[in-house]
Amino acid sequence: MTELNVGVAGFFGKLPGQGDFLSRRLSTEFLRVWDAWLQTALADSRSRLGDAWLDAYLTSPIWRFVLTAGIAGQSPWAGLLMPSVDRVGRYFPLTVACPLPTGINPFQALASSTDWFNQVQTLMLDALEETLSVDQMDARLNALAPALMTRSEPEDADASVASDTLGWRLQLADPLRLPEVVPGLLHRALTEMFFGYSLWWSEGSDAVSPSLLLCQGLPANQAFATLYTGDWTAGGWWNLGNPLEQPHRSLT
Repeated sequence: MTELNVGVAGFFGKLPGQGDFLSRRLSTEFLRVWDAWLQTALADSRSRLGDAWLDAYLTSPIWRFVLTAGIAGQSPWAGLLMPSVDRVGRYFPLTVACPLPTGINPFQALASSTDWFNQVQTLMLDALEETLSVDQMDARLNALAPALMTRSEPEDADASVASDTLGWRLQLADPLRLPEVVPGLLHRALTEMFFGYSLWWSEGSDAVSPSLLLCQGLPANQAFATLYTGDWTAGGWWNLGNPLEQPHRSLT
């Protein structure tokens, strides 16, 4: 993926008015990984959910995601995954994805690209309801402002953690801005732990509560099925609850 493609979104998948797969402006390396993952995960979810699969699929929420570099090619990616179907009734999701600069912090992308995600989600829903053609969708997508372009890795950061490291140190330009440093620290810790990881979040549906998910690589088959059902325990997700509702404890 060249720098010329960074920030330019494309799409892949199916839409009701079309008879086959659609693909625009997504790299071969991304599509190879993404299509193989989706095909396998969808087949596994059908097997796991049985007769309940179709209703779970059709009523599942739109999931937004950020992938770190190395998961689906050399670039990080931001995008959305929406359940869809083609003209003859074959079910397969529609994906809109955008390559991001190397070194971007997924947590900053999550927090700072809300407008882009909202605009793309509206566009995808319009396409699902067939209120615009594929060419119209493509033109509108191409006209959207690029996703977050901010890089996050400090220029003087060590490339790797030495085996004898006893702790971590970050330079503070302004101690009063400490909260702004936390996303960078979290990203570095997760990168050391998982190498590549992905964030997934959704506003939810009748069956799936609004959630933020984090996993190594792309969600495994067992975990993928619960994107449709919200049964986090069955999917192998460690449920941390709602941190905003955790009781505050006094130090005294």
